[in-house]
Amino acid sequence: MALPKIKTFATILAELLVEAKSRMTQIKNWVVGGVMHSILAVLAKGLAALYENLERAIDLAFLETSTGIYLRAIAVLIGVEPREATKAVGRVIFSRTTPTSEKTISAGTIVATTTGNPRFVTTADATLVVGETEIEVEVEAELAGAAGNVGDGAITRLITSLPGIDGVRNDQAEGWLDREGGDADTEDQIRERCRLRWTSFTYGGTAEHYIATAMEISGVATVAVLSSAPRGEGTVDIVLTSTSVDGMPTPVMLAEVQTLVDARKPCEADVLVKAFTAWPNDVTLTIVRDLAGGVAADIQAAGEAAIEDLYLPSTNDLAFSIGDDLVRAKIFAVAIAIEYAANVIITEPPADVEIPAAGLVRLGTLTVEVV
Repeated sequence: MALPKIKTFATILAELLVEAKSRMTQIKNWVVGGVMHSILAVLAKGLAALYENLERAIDLAFLETSTGIYLRAIAVLIGVEPREATKAVGRVIFSRTTPTSEKTISAGTIVATTTGNPRFVTTADATLVVGETEIEVEVEAELAGAAGNVGDGAITRLITSLPGIDGVRNDQAEGWLDREGGDADTEDQIRERCRLRWTSFTYGGTAEHYIATAMEISGVATVAVLSSAPRGEGTVDIVLTSTSVDGMPTPVMLAEVQTLVDARKPCEADVLVKAFTAWPNDVTLTIVRDLAGGVAADIQAAGEAAIEDLYLPSTNDLAFSIGDDLVRAKIFAVAIAIEYAANVIITEPPADVEIPAAGLVRLGTLTVEVV
């Protein structure tokens, strides 16, 4: 079906003048500023505005060009509910050195990271009894979004004054985060989820179906579907990364995705939702400067940033995804692209590494030298 041709004001006015002159031959004054010309100009202006709105309406009717509330309406129409921003939830430890009295930490107490942002708020009262020096208390990020998924040990500041409490921290061995915070879907993410949803309208569970289902849960970052009988005939594994600092999904997230998948999977399918297996990867390399020179410190900083961008979360097309082998060529490719880099010598890892299907390469110690 051909789309209607969008006409400009000048085109419309010219066509109206031709038509009017052919029909009203008794009128001789068609000059600019004359009565008839002005009347037709006003009419052409209104018609041009209608054409402009028609062009916009056509754009808003299609997934690839629609925006704003119209894009969200298309998404909802095919069963995709755009994800809103959600708050991170976890636990911090309040501590004191003098446990001689009872001390209540009230709901609404504010703590923060070393920089003072983001901030977190306790969700319920908690009381240290006589003799207790520490207590674990649930907190929620003050603002919604993935920024609340700070790393272990990042929360160290008491914003609310708490006489008798000496400090706060989030350095639990099992991790402090109970539920990842998530950002609201961008328009590109909504479009991608719509494409996945559309392709999942089939008989049985396809990879697209499982990815579309998992991506409905806030805080899910990436999804890989292992459908080649990973645990035997009829089994499928869904491997997740999250928006947390290390990408590791919390048990709460895994349970939420599992529940949703179980409600939608084919009845005979054995589907397991699980976290990726981390494969730490130390990187040591030397960047050899070209004859133009460049500042060594700047080249080193650029090299570190380029390597770090190979690891999730990242929008780099070369970034290591679930199941991707550790290929040294990727490291070389991003490092050699740095300005003033003439050569790159990689000493760690010494060779490519084959990664299991549910594995994800994670950056360990990074050392960049410039010579």
